[in-house]
Amino acid sequence: MFFWNQCLIVSLIGLCAGVAVNWGIYNLAWNPRSISPWGKLPPTISKRPWRARIPIIGWWSLRSEGTLHGKYFWFRPACIELGTAAIFALFYYQHTEFMLLLKPAPEDMPTNLLWLQLIPHLILVVLLITATFIDLDERLIPDTITITGTLLALGIATVFPDSRFIDFGNDLHDIVFLEPSTPAISQTNLNSLPALIWANGCLFFWGFAIVPKITTTRYGLAKGMRFMLASIVRPARTSRQPGAPRIRKPFPGTLVIAVSMVAGVVGIFLCWRRGDVHWASLNNAIWGMTGGLLVVWGVRIVAKKALQREAMGFGDVTLLAMIGTFLGWQAVLLTFVLAPFAGLLITIVQFISTRKSDLAFGPYLSLSAIIVILGWPSIWESYARNIIFIHGSALPIVLLIGLAAMGALLYVWQQIKNSAAN
Repeated sequence: MFFWNQCLIVSLIGLCAGVAVNWGIYNLAWNPRSISPWGKLPPTISKRPWRARIPIIGWWSLRSEGTLHGKYFWFRPACIELGTAAIFALFYYQHTEFMLLLKPAPEDMPTNLLWLQLIPHLILVVLLITATFIDLDERLIPDTITITGTLLALGIATVFPDSRFIDFGNDLHDIVFLEPSTPAISQTNLNSLPALIWANGCLFFWGFAIVPKITTTRYGLAKGMRFMLASIVRPARTSRQPGAPRIRKPFPGTLVIAVSMVAGVVGIFLCWRRGDVHWASLNNAIWGMTGGLLVVWGVRIVAKKALQREAMGFGDVTLLAMIGTFLGWQAVLLTFVLAPFAGLLITIVQFISTRKSDLAFGPYLSLSAIIVILGWPSIWESYARNIIFIHGSALPIVLLIGLAAMGALLYVWQQIKNSAAN
């Protein structure tokens, strides 16, 4: 049930989350900027007023720094904080409406199901907003956001299985595979040894995809593999003189990924041995992560064919993998299919209003994910469950539609740019 006092508290938390979003936008980017009042001071400023740290109105007190950051630099971060608070309130309202769809409530429904469903989605929203504005500013998405978010989502899925999307049309069951109303069959398949092998394989596939490395086949496959391994491990260079000060070592991110892989293997095995809803939830998150990786890699191939050049960065791949980890593989496929339609109008408006021809795909993935979350009961009940996912043969068609729509979007965008150039 909706409560105004709870909505107000969630909005205030969203306001504070907006402050964290602005900090992330200016400090996690490839080129950090001393704009956030919670970050470092610009070199020419020794002190900022205390009121600068007050959400929204604090940015007005920083307008004197317009000579450093731009005349109206303060307007966007103030809107981001206000918008984040509004989105938090909207998500709270929508999730309370979701709970009403479960009336009469099933006997096994947790009393705190609203918060188990809401909090992970709010965390995802914070990560998406941060990634969106960094992508708009720099045309890249930091691994700090996507890798951290993916690992956090895996942990949430393991500890809190009721945080996964549920089937509002049947009993209260986590959506694992194609038919939520038959959990016994799904659980039997999940407890098999192949399920354990596939889960570990997907985890290592994600780790291998995101680890910093250099790949090339210019000198043959064998030497290319050796070169790739050396770029990951980064051993000491034998060509340097003895006693040289620079010693090569793995990147810090590589060590984090390696430790995460070891912890992930242990966690997957323990959940698999237990074989309950925790394992089903973790398995769903892993397949969502893998699905996000695979479909955007497919988009990169389509984009290269459509534009005759690389049109998408690897940050878009890791972003959709993070979204899939939070939402599951069914929802991430729907996010992928809706993204071109969510981005087409915005892309054209952006070009007409700003004449910018760069295409940032991350914001459209983020917008599509938010649409899927807010409209989940309608999307799942009206279309996804009984038309798409209950029939496995329909999945390739859905993927082809998404790839075709993305190819069409990129092709139209290229034609618009060519027309403007002529």
